[in-house]
Amino acid sequence: MLIVYFVRQVSDKTPLFSIASVRDLPVKDMPAMSGASAPQPLKQQDMILVSFYHVSGGTTNKVPYEELVIQLWKDFPESFSLRNHREYPDASDVHKKLYNGPLKDEGLITSLGNKVFRLTDKGVAHAAEVLASLQATPPMPAHDKSRLSREEGNFIKHAQGSRAFATWKAGEQEKLVDYDARVFFQFSTGTKVEDRKLKVNFAREAIQRASDIGIEGADDLAALADFLVDNFEGLLKGASA
Repeated sequence: MLIVYFVRQVSDKTPLFSIASVRDLPVKDMPAMSGASAPQPLKQQDMILVSFYHVSGGTTNKVPYEELVIQLWKDFPESFSLRNHREYPDASDVHKKLYNGPLKDEGLITSLGNKVFRLTDKGVAHAAEVLASLQATPPMPAHDKSRLSREEGNFIKHAQGSRAFATWKAGEQEKLVDYDARVFFQFSTGTKVEDRKLKVNFAREAIQRASDIGIEGADDLAALADFLVDNFEGLLKGASA
């Protein structure tokens, strides 16, 4: 079953999000539509439930905060991207909604501690209702998967021109230091650990997309990214500046 999301388009006329497949939701469990009126834009709390549903596979399985933030950014980039840097997620509203407000007060989600959450049975049911209500939304043009988004393309261009990549291609990886990792993944010593992880995840996804469509050097970028994460893991744990 295909569920289509209500979104707007940016100036380059490329849709930010188009169609998502909800494979785990049987047709018989979908609530009936109450009418043919046009659907209203989703509230942020309903967007969070939808992304919770996607990450958990429509179950009450636990969901780490970072995974939820990334899924929200993928599902609803217009609402969960940094204003002037849409290639990065904005988690400011997510934190507020998880700890204060209807999601918690109405028993739709529960906190398991250490920034891990899960949907309740009531939350799963409500998320399914939200997804069902979106069936009436007119289809949006599908995203062109044969090319990178502007943000992904910008990152790949940056990564291919980085000192870290040049050093890697020269076979001198022993010369790479934590500074190279920070520049490659585009964060600074002042970037919070959570935001560093988000940037690393974005970088890896952009590299994977580049590899999937056959961009030259993408496999080398992937190997370099893995090397930097493995050898400078302290940057993602707050153990190193």
